[in-house]
Amino acid sequence: MSNPSIQEHEWEDGELVIGLVFPTGVNYREVINPLKDRLKLFDYVAEEINISGDVIPELSSVKPYNSELERISNLQDAGNSARERSKANSILAAGAVSSIGANRLSARKRKEIRSRKDARKRVAYIVKSLKRPEEVALLRAVYGHGFYLIGIHQDEAERVSYLKERAQVSRDEAQAAIDRDSDEKDSDHGQRLTDTFHLSDFFLRVGQESSALERDVWRLLDIVFAYPHMTPCFDEYAMFMAYSASLRSADLSRQVGAVIAQEHDLIATGANDAPKYGGGHYWAKGYSLPKEPLDEAGGRDYVRGYDSNKRELLKLLRQIEDNLISGNDGAELSAWKDEVTATFDALSEKLRASQKKKNPDLEATLESSRQKYIDDSVETLRKRVAAGLKASPLGDITEYGRVVHAEMDALLCCSRINVSAAGATMYCTTFPCHNCAKHIVSAGIKRVVYIEPYEKSRALQLNDDTIAKGLSEKVGKVSFEPFIGVGPRRFFDLYSMKLGSGRNIKRKNDTGDALHWDADNVEQKWDMGSAQLKIQMLPVSYLENEENIGSQYKKTRNAMKLEVENADQRKESSEEESSGKKEKGSGKEVSRKKKGTSGEKGSRKTGNSKKGVLKEGRKATASRKGQRRRKR
Repeated sequence: MSNPSIQEHEWEDGELVIGLVFPTGVNYREVINPLKDRLKLFDYVAEEINISGDVIPELSSVKPYNSELERISNLQDAGNSARERSKANSILAAGAVSSIGANRLSARKRKEIRSRKDARKRVAYIVKSLKRPEEVALLRAVYGHGFYLIGIHQDEAERVSYLKERAQVSRDEAQAAIDRDSDEKDSDHGQRLTDTFHLSDFFLRVGQESSALERDVWRLLDIVFAYPHMTPCFDEYAMFMAYSASLRSADLSRQVGAVIAQEHDLIATGANDAPKYGGGHYWAKGYSLPKEPLDEAGGRDYVRGYDSNKRELLKLLRQIEDNLISGNDGAELSAWKDEVTATFDALSEKLRASQKKKNPDLEATLESSRQKYIDDSVETLRKRVAAGLKASPLGDITEYGRVVHAEMDALLCCSRINVSAAGATMYCTTFPCHNCAKHIVSAGIKRVVYIEPYEKSRALQLNDDTIAKGLSEKVGKVSFEPFIGVGPRRFFDLYSMKLGSGRNIKRKNDTGDALHWDADNVEQKWDMGSAQLKIQMLPVSYLENEENIGSQYKKTRNAMKLEVENADQRKESSEEESSGKKEKGSGKEVSRKKKGTSGEKGSRKTGNSKKGVLKEGRKATASRKGQRRRKR
C-alpha cells in the first residue's frame, strides 16, 4: 500500500440516485425522458422508482378512482395515512430505499454483482416524487454525495391549464389540487412541497422550449460527470454569493441573503440581522471565555436572549383574546357567564325533576360542580379564540422584529456607497416579504430571482400593479422569478477543480492541450462512455473504511518491519563474512612463515577452522531470525 487512504477511484463506476420534487400539474416526463437519454450516452442504465406506484400501495390501500384528480387525491390520502400509521414522515423514502436494495438483490441473482453489498456499475435510480423534507433528509443520509435532488418548476397558470386539459376539470378544482399539494397545514403528515422544493441541488423549468429544457438537463449531467470546462452561469454565481451572504446572519428565525447585480457585476450584498450604529450589521469579533462569541452587548437578538417580534406578537394575541372574551368593560364576559349559568341551572332542574325524592348527594354534587362548569366554559372559549387567532394571518406579522431584512440591507448598502440600484437584478435566497417588495419596486430593481418561497409574503396581492411572478416578460412590472440552475448546496463541490468534495478536475493533458469530448486526438478526448462522476457514492460506511484502512496499514507496517529486519540480517551476514575473510588472510600469512610440509598442513587446518566459524555464525543468525518471527 503506497498511499494509506480511501481512494474514490476505487469505485469509478458508482451508482447514482436522483430524486425529483415537483408540484401537481407539472409534466415531469419532459425532464425524465431527456435525463434517461443523456444517461445512456454516459453508459448508465436508468431505473425509475415510482413512489406513488411502487411504494404507497405496499403501505396503504388506495381507493378506486374515476378521474385523474381522484387518482391524485386518493394517492395523497394513502400517503398521508402511511405516514400517520407508521409515525414516520420519511416512510415513503424508506420504501424507495428498499426498492433500490431489492433491485440490487435481483442484479446479484443475475450475477451482475457478486454480493448484495457490492454496488452495481453505472446504474442511476430516478426516484419520483418527494413531498416532504424528511424524505429528502433520509435519502441524503443513506446515499450521501451520491444523491441529487432536482426541483422541477413550472408556472402555476401553466399547471392549472395542464390539469384542466388532462383531468377534464374546472379551474377551481385544478387550483384546489395544486393548493393541497403545496402545503396541507391541517395535517402533521400531509404534503409539504413548499418546504421540500427549495432543498434541491438543481432547479429546472418545464414550460420553455423542449430544446432549451433538454440542454439544461444535459448540462446538469455533464456537470455531475465532471466535464472539465463547465463553469457557472451568472445567475448561479450570484445566487451562491447571496447564500454566502446569508451565513453571516445570527437571526434567531432564519438566515436570508441577498445580492444586487448590474450588468454581471455585484454591487451590493445584504443579510438579515440587527443594525448597528454607523450603518450595516454587527460582525462577530471572535471568541472569549467561556466559549461565547464576542459580540456587542445588547446588539444581536441572541445576545438579548429573545425574538422581539415573537414576544410582541404573543402580547398582542393575548390582548386580543382578553378583549374578545371580556371586553373593555367586562360586559361580554358577564353575558357569557350568565348564559353558561342559565344552561347549567336548567340542566340541574331536569336532574332534580328526574329524582322521586330530594337527593342530598345530588344537591351537593350540583353545588360543587356549578362554578367548575362556568370556569371550564370560559377556558374553553379562551382556547377557541386563541386557536382562531393562531390560524389567522396575525401570526404572519413581522412588524416588531429588530432585524433589517436582507433585501433592505442590500438596498441600503447601495445608498451607503452611492451606487444606484435602478435597472439592477436582485438575487435573494428567500422570496421577499411584502414590506421589502414595495421598496424593491421603488428602488428601480427590474428583476428578482429567489429560491425559497415565503408564505407570509403578501407582495403579489398588495403590489399586483407593479410585480409579476414568473419567467414571462411583462412590460411595466418587476419580474419575480424562481431560480433555475445549480443550487448553492452543491455549487462549490461541483464547480471547484480541487478544493471541493470528490475527484480533482483535469482540464489539459501533459502537452497543454485542452481536454474535449470532440477532440480528434484520442489523448485529448473526454469520453462520455467512460466518464466518471465528479463525486462518487462510496458503497461503504466509515466503519468499513476504518476496517479497510486498518487492514491495509497493518499489512504495510508488517512488510516494512520485515524489510528492515532482512536488511539488518544482510548487514550482519556481510560483516561476519568480511570478518571471516580477514581471519583467513591472517592465517595464510602465518603459514607462509612456516617452512615445509608442516606449514602447508597448518594452513589447511586454519582454513577449515574459519569455515567452522562462518558456519556457526550462520546458525546464530538463523536462530535470531527465528526468535524475531516468533515474537511477531
